[in-house]
Amino acid sequence: MSESQLQNEHGITVAKRRTAEQLLHDEGPYARLLNEMVQAAKLRGASDIHIEPNESGVAVRLRVDGNLRLYKQVDVQHRESLILEVKRIFGLAIGVSGRPQDGRASLPEYRLDLRVSLLPTHFGEKVVMRLLNLDATFELSKLGFTDAEARVLEAAIHLEDGVVVISGPTGSGKTRTLYALLKAIGPKAFNIVTLEDPIEYRIEGLNQVQVSAKMTFADALRSVLRQDPDVILVGEVRDAETAKLCFQAAETGHLVFTTLHANGALEVIERLSGLGVERMVLESNLRLSIAQRLEQKVCQNCGSPIAPDQLKSIAQKLSPGSSIADLKRMKAKSEDGCSECTDGVKGRVPVLEWVSFETLENGRRAKVHQSLQAARAIRALAGEIDGLEVFREIL
Repeated sequence: MSESQLQNEHGITVAKRRTAEQLLHDEGPYARLLNEMVQAAKLRGASDIHIEPNESGVAVRLRVDGNLRLYKQVDVQHRESLILEVKRIFGLAIGVSGRPQDGRASLPEYRLDLRVSLLPTHFGEKVVMRLLNLDATFELSKLGFTDAEARVLEAAIHLEDGVVVISGPTGSGKTRTLYALLKAIGPKAFNIVTLEDPIEYRIEGLNQVQVSAKMTFADALRSVLRQDPDVILVGEVRDAETAKLCFQAAETGHLVFTTLHANGALEVIERLSGLGVERMVLESNLRLSIAQRLEQKVCQNCGSPIAPDQLKSIAQKLSPGSSIADLKRMKAKSEDGCSECTDGVKGRVPVLEWVSFETLENGRRAKVHQSLQAARAIRALAGEIDGLEVFREIL
């Protein structure tokens, strides 16, 4: 049973649903298996658990440092029972199997929140659990940015108004960077309101608003502007109305942080123009456009030096003044890995591209201050990411 019996103050017995954490500790084989998965994922620093029905059963894979790796294969006779147990524990509709479902669970014992997504596939229902680590840091100084990147982000904290956009694919660290920026601004001194879908982390001092089909980003943003905000986070610009409202908020003296799907920092400007934001408004109010990625770090235990002949080729084509001595810190990851890593990778580091408008005699133009390619090269030269992968094109 997933409910416990309690008596209220009137002596009436009522049923109270047990929490997901309590249900994970049940004695049944599938509860134990799911509990084992969560513990393994937490121990390995996984960002996601994938439970994937296939012809032979169910494949359980963990995404660690951006890579999906098989954790366990479950026999076909257990396929339906395992998925039913997922539904039972995480509060999804057991009697529904033909449509997607979403849920969320809190696991304080493991210092995790889980976002659970269920999707019907050919062999059954596929489950993905996104693990949100409650011990994750939101200190800018601890997120691994280079000194130059940190200076740019710290400058954004001190802006009085305008729009700051961070772009990047899912899982590129945008949310953590945004939360770190808001935390650094200081929720105690300012009225900071966030509009999110979904709210990933609950941050003390922030007024976090969950948007939905009934209250879109645009709807919520219009209301927030009547709440005397100092700083606004709009989780994502998805349409023309939200884009225009962000810039209207900036024009009225607010500092707005947001994200946008684009391939790079310059492409953000093109995308905003395509959504109907006028060029003059963009030039006046877009303070900073950032593109962020996470790059896999070379395991420092098993990473190997790069061969001298390859270093020589890189040095000759990198720049006229480069020498092998300048590249001596570069490393390549080991394909086999070691006991301390997965396939030669251990951890990830952020890389940033950023663009701002500069004033010229004939007007203002967007300037790229650091490209993603240059950011990767800096990390490779420091021996943090695989130098052979970064410089493959010039070898």
